[in-house]
Amino acid sequence: KASEKYWKTAQQRFKLKSWGYVTPENARVFCAKEISMTVKDGIRQYHLSQASDIKQFLKDHMGGGCIPVSSPMSSKSELYSNVTPLEPREAEQAQSLIGHLTWFAKETRDDIAGAVNMVAQTMKQPTQGTMKAIRRIMAYLMGTADRKLSVDRVKGTRWDFYVDSDHAGDRNNGDTRSRTGIMLLINGMQFHWRSTKQPVTAMSSAAAEIIALSECVKDVQLRMWIAQESGIPIDWPVKILVDNKAAVNFQNNMNPNSKLKGVFDMRHGWLKELHDKKRFKVVKVHTEKNLADPLTKPVPPLVRKRLDMELDRIKALVVSTFRGQIRVST
Repeated sequence: KASEKYWKTAQQRFKLKSWGYVTPENARVFCAKEISMTVKDGIRQYHLSQASDIKQFLKDHMGGGCIPVSSPMSSKSELYSNVTPLEPREAEQAQSLIGHLTWFAKETRDDIAGAVNMVAQTMKQPTQGTMKAIRRIMAYLMGTADRKLSVDRVKGTRWDFYVDSDHAGDRNNGDTRSRTGIMLLINGMQFHWRSTKQPVTAMSSAAAEIIALSECVKDVQLRMWIAQESGIPIDWPVKILVDNKAAVNFQNNMNPNSKLKGVFDMRHGWLKELHDKKRFKVVKVHTEKNLADPLTKPVPPLVRKRLDMELDRIKALVVSTFRGQIRVST
């Protein structure tokens, strides 16, 4: 009652657009994202989506539609299939489309983040291949527009942090820099992710993994500080999952192994932070279960499906772990 009185008063004074609680019958729109709620087996499940905006975007730019595809980018062959530069008007259109897609990829569509960033690397001089790759991403969105980020409301918090790198994945196209992929989950829901090119060329796959791990540590640490300020207890050290032994060996050994000799200056503070086992523990995970994999390279539909199944497994584990601690009437 106190909350309702407060918001009604605020609405009268500040002319708020709207306010209200998220219920199964009443979704809310906040910052162009729809927040909805369902109840399954007595547990509330919240969803975050940009479905309406994505459908409007596709309607505006795809006209009569297209045949949906099962992956936003199965390989880079399409992106580099035709290097003929676009005409100025077409180039401007490609840049506008990538701007829209980047917004979706940043806010709710982690599944297209890697593909969008790879295409965005060609925005300085878009090509015919660039436009083909953009159209494919849009065709993928056509079949997955209703996709949502979902999380169960339970009394407890589980964190899962994944990092991966693709060593010089674009070297055949003249770019020797590696790519970093980071995926952070809370109770099985993606809440932070990114796919970015590393600033310098890594001399080996081990070096690329260490650079990616450093970026992940930075991202994780910031989110853990925010969590602590929000009153969420954090059990240190937190685990960071990698699919390369180089990162694990690097944390366990203060001296760099043979692959890294002469690559990193061990006096740098960020390298010393990676060795601090009191804050972070690097754990090996199989590549087939590394949810950051699609953020570093194109993956075929079967790989994407397998990773979705791994995400569902984590969600189920969260519910089974905290089941009964917080439930609502159906």
